[in-house]
Amino acid sequence: MTKPVHLTEEALLELATGRLSHRDQLAVETHLEGCEFCRERHEQVEFACSAFLSVAKLGLKEVIEPPAPRFAVPAPKVFAFSWKPIVAITLSCICVFAILFYPRTVPKVSAAELLSSAVQYENHAGDARAFKVQVRGETCAGGQLSETMVSFQSSARCSHVLRRIQESPWGHGNPLSAKTYVKWRNSLGRHHDQVTKREAFYGIRTSTGSDAIREATLELRTTDYHATKLTLDFSDDEEISILEATEPLPAPQPTPVSDIVTKREPAPQHIDDPNDLSEVQAWMTLRQLNADSGWEAIVFRNGPQVQVRAVVNDEERRQQLVKSFFAANHGIGLEIHLLTDKSNYEGILPNRARPSGNEPGLAERWLEQQFQEGDARTRFSNTALHLSQQVVGRAFFIAALQQRQLALTHCSCSRDLSHLISAEKQSLSGLQADLHRSLEPLIGSASNSPLRPLTLVEARDLDTALEDLLSASAGQDEAAFDARVQQIRSVL
Repeated sequence: MTKPVHLTEEALLELATGRLSHRDQLAVETHLEGCEFCRERHEQVEFACSAFLSVAKLGLKEVIEPPAPRFAVPAPKVFAFSWKPIVAITLSCICVFAILFYPRTVPKVSAAELLSSAVQYENHAGDARAFKVQVRGETCAGGQLSETMVSFQSSARCSHVLRRIQESPWGHGNPLSAKTYVKWRNSLGRHHDQVTKREAFYGIRTSTGSDAIREATLELRTTDYHATKLTLDFSDDEEISILEATEPLPAPQPTPVSDIVTKREPAPQHIDDPNDLSEVQAWMTLRQLNADSGWEAIVFRNGPQVQVRAVVNDEERRQQLVKSFFAANHGIGLEIHLLTDKSNYEGILPNRARPSGNEPGLAERWLEQQFQEGDARTRFSNTALHLSQQVVGRAFFIAALQQRQLALTHCSCSRDLSHLISAEKQSLSGLQADLHRSLEPLIGSASNSPLRPLTLVEARDLDTALEDLLSASAGQDEAAFDARVQQIRSVL
């Protein structure tokens, strides 16, 4: 036998003090017409409130002293403290305090108790009610009096949301049901409940990490535990609200949701892996920090783990990296080395091939003829070799980006990588132009055609050729000198 559902003490007190909304008052009065037990409790609450209010009025009358009779003989003055008005005022204050603050000091209730009362209410009153499903304010579907859920919108978002509801416990019958909420909650291995109290409703929020729905919230009317709103938060979707429909639902040719799911189901929508998004954000942040030269930092990926590895000149730069974007992204790891550390930087920094010989560079005689001063020769060589090093580093960074772009073609974030690669190639072309200008005395003027960004292999070959010309070589050879100059001219 089902236990009868009765009005709460709070509902009776709000009715007696005239604080219910018009809608709630009608619901409470309708219940009182058919429940003798609640009528008796209502009379007791009304009597108590009337008594308190009478005491409050008495206190006010006692405070105001009535005027003396016009021809009365003055009575002898005797000092006496009047306690009566003080007691009346005190009682009236207690009355006001009880009326105003009682609803806010109700005993704390558990989620299980509230849900039990809500299920009892549904067993007694039935769960037949109109409902609507909303996402971002758009009404996607609804139902009248527990009818089959019908769709009012054919957008991709609504179709996707309704399909997810159909796959959940709320996909059958009226979704605005405490009984369905209890069934889902009891099926969870681990969950956490949080109960909030507002003037007109209780809120029960259940969070879990073991279900497609990571969080659900049910709102119950305080007067009778009637469910008025359900919020579902799927782990990979937008927040879905299922509300009691108080206004007429949209009418234009509704379509059963089952038809949308089985007959007109859209193609599955890809959901980006959060780790992919974190990786792309890490690459973009390196550019924002000017750490994209190829000689400072690189992003590594090992399954779900995203890690930034860097080699910096000093502690100040290390702190700058730590305190930047990566400090706020717990999914990204950091491995930062100081350049002074004798660590193995393989994979972090690019390799530069060196000439095999120890003889002076092939361009030594040319440099002596071109520049009379030794400082000028040194400055020319160092400038060219430094720019060549920058070209190799940037080409190394771009090659790593292109490799990761191929691995992330399934992610919408690959578009961001494409934009980043384009920006890096522009930077590389600028470095190549600077290198060509610095080498003009040796290889001649550049053509007017735009420079093609070098690949990593081409950049390394160019760097090796310049090392052979300007730094060290296998020996002095005029033919080898001409061949190297021609090689550099053809690349740049």
